[in-house]
Amino acid sequence: MITWKTYILIAIPLILSTITTPILGVVDTMVIGHLSNPAFIGGVAISVTIFNTLYWLFGFLRVSTTGMVAQAFGRDNLHEQKLAFWRPLLLAIAMGFIFIILQQVILMIATMIMKADDTVWLYAKQYFSIRIWGAPFALAMYVIIGWLIGAKQVRATLLLQLYMNILNIILCIVFVIICHMEIRGVALATVVAEITAPLIGLYLLKSQQLLTGWQKLRAEVFDRQVVQTMLRLNSDFFIRTACLLTAFTLFTSIGSSMSVDILAANTILFQLHFVFAYFFDGLANASSIYIGNAVGSNNKKLYEQTIRISFWWSFGLAIVLSVLFYFLGPVILASFTNIEVIYQLTLQYQMWLVLFPLVGFWALMLSGIFSGATMIAPIRNSHIWSLISYLLALAICLPLWGNHGLWFAFILFTLGRSLFLAIYQPRLKKLFV
Repeated sequence: MITWKTYILIAIPLILSTITTPILGVVDTMVIGHLSNPAFIGGVAISVTIFNTLYWLFGFLRVSTTGMVAQAFGRDNLHEQKLAFWRPLLLAIAMGFIFIILQQVILMIATMIMKADDTVWLYAKQYFSIRIWGAPFALAMYVIIGWLIGAKQVRATLLLQLYMNILNIILCIVFVIICHMEIRGVALATVVAEITAPLIGLYLLKSQQLLTGWQKLRAEVFDRQVVQTMLRLNSDFFIRTACLLTAFTLFTSIGSSMSVDILAANTILFQLHFVFAYFFDGLANASSIYIGNAVGSNNKKLYEQTIRISFWWSFGLAIVLSVLFYFLGPVILASFTNIEVIYQLTLQYQMWLVLFPLVGFWALMLSGIFSGATMIAPIRNSHIWSLISYLLALAICLPLWGNHGLWFAFILFTLGRSLFLAIYQPRLKKLFV
């Protein structure tokens, strides 16, 4: 059974926990934005884009874990809950160490894709060379958070992510403002937070019995057929994320080719875009839990209630975010930088960000709903078609309108994610007999 009240009581702590993720980038940008050189912001922007690409390609580690755990809880099966934790965790740690080993190759590819002046790249490489050492821990954190959300452990999720971000803020201020470490201090603060948070998360999971009985689980965890099935399921989400990151990387790359000032202004606005998106991600996580429980228990009524309540809460949130940013945008943007030319550029493009919640809220919500049902193929397809629309819009609008054309194409991409995914919504009803 789900009501408006029970839904929002689960959603609020999930919103608070999910928005702590983009706050890492926001804090980095705000601290760097008050230094004298806009190239610092550009360096952070490029490095963050690289890490977003690396980590978000494996975002399925969190999303699929949430869906599988929610369904395992719907069936009241502790054994499945354990397997849904260990399989993605081992994959996350392995991929993190591969990123460390291949860090020079990753940087080489990034310099070929994203064009920026030498000073910007100097700072980007400084940031990257420090933060890359947190890769195994950052990916492991995806699994831990995914499991906690699927198990409705929202308080633990909130406390864990609050810890990570509060520590990052404190260390960022200490390393950059007090110790004058500039961009190296920003990277070091972030990597310390990323390393320590999952270690605390593992400690919290001791009470869930996930870390016991490894000898009995080992054979099933490494079962080739089951692992291949898991990877096939997650390959759709991998493609979805690749489409998303292609759009984000093109956005950053094109902005960097215009000028350092445009890159800095776009970076500030894009960090706020992530904050907006993660507000909806918190609601989507709540929906994913209820949809997973509905599928696991074959409860069609719970599914229908979740769809209806999810829509109206996310629509209401979209209105609130757009209205607030329309009126408070100049004040918010002023907190990011004291460089006047950068601030004035952010004001020129503010309205595009006002539109983002209105055109994208249903795409973000539906992604949570389909993920809870572990139906990832529709999410994949909707992103492929949205990316095609984005590329066509860039080809037409960029030569005509410059950076406004870039923002228009991105908003069109976001709208496409909502429209194309909504087409697949009737398929969800077939899961219930």
